[in-house]
Amino acid sequence: MARKQKKEAKWAEAKRGCRLNDEEIAMAKALGMSPRGLMKNVPGASQQWKAPVLEWIRDLHAKRFGKRRPGPPAPRPAAITIPAPPAPEVRPEPQPCSDDIEPPF
Repeated sequence: MARKQKKEAKWAEAKRGCRLNDEEIAMAKALGMSPRGLMKNVPGASQQWKAPVLEWIRDLHAKRFGKRRPGPPAPRPAAITIPAPPAPEVRPEPQPCSDDIEPPF
């Protein structure tokens, strides 16, 4: 039991040190990473080329598993509302043709 607590403590430390949330920690575990490996990959001041650990984990997870992420699916709306079709355009009735009427002059 003590080993499990030590391992969880290391994951908690990596979570704080790398500024990750539970979702990114789950991604790292799914990729088979260790907390020590995450801490080693935090970019230093002279490593401008290195992506932050958060982006690095997300990119690796997307490459390996596709765009899906672990955890419960996002909630969907209860009902889908379909907009009503637009009302038909009301046109004025055509006026009688004025060809039959003679000009007054």
